[in-house]
Amino acid sequence: EKVSIQSNFYLKSHFFAAYNYFYLRKNNTAQDLLDSIKTDKKNIKSIRHFEKAGGALLNRNFKKFREEFSQVDTSYYPIADESAKINQYATELVNHNTKSPFLAGIMSSVIPGSGKIYAGKTGEGISSFLTVGGLGVVTWENYRKKGPAHFKTILFGSLFSAFYIGNIYGTVFSVKLAEDEFQKMYDNKILFNIHVPLRNIFN
Repeated sequence: EKVSIQSNFYLKSHFFAAYNYFYLRKNNTAQDLLDSIKTDKKNIKSIRHFEKAGGALLNRNFKKFREEFSQVDTSYYPIADESAKINQYATELVNHNTKSPFLAGIMSSVIPGSGKIYAGKTGEGISSFLTVGGLGVVTWENYRKKGPAHFKTILFGSLFSAFYIGNIYGTVFSVKLAEDEFQKMYDNKILFNIHVPLRNIFN
């Protein structure tokens, strides 16, 4: 950032400094630094809009992304391929059907395993349904035949309760984890995407 405008490394240093801020998740600082870059070159301005569009996408600010991306010259060869990719990423993120951990938990509390099926983990959902449902049936049979104070009723009832609660917690956690992993995967894709043009132009 301290490289002066008189230096031949001015543009390169400032663009890479902004990228580093994006990488460190200091997106506002990166955007301000990009805005401060002084240039009259059309292609450099296009690169700046491209980087700012990437930063907006990291923030999941789709309106800002469109505003910046509309000013990118997508025919400029160093960013042509990356422009197509980042636009695709934006479309995929907009269309992403976010799974609700809360809803998944409610579903699993009503029908064990249904929350995991909702989250896309059908095999785990069926397994949870059979396990919790089986323990529930065994508990009920012991309760009906031997009474609530019998050892087997208490044992299977305790196991049922533990698996029932664990299933709900596990469902909520797995849905949240899957969503976090999805978002991080796209963050990494975007960061790689906005890094490539800088290498193409300044190296």
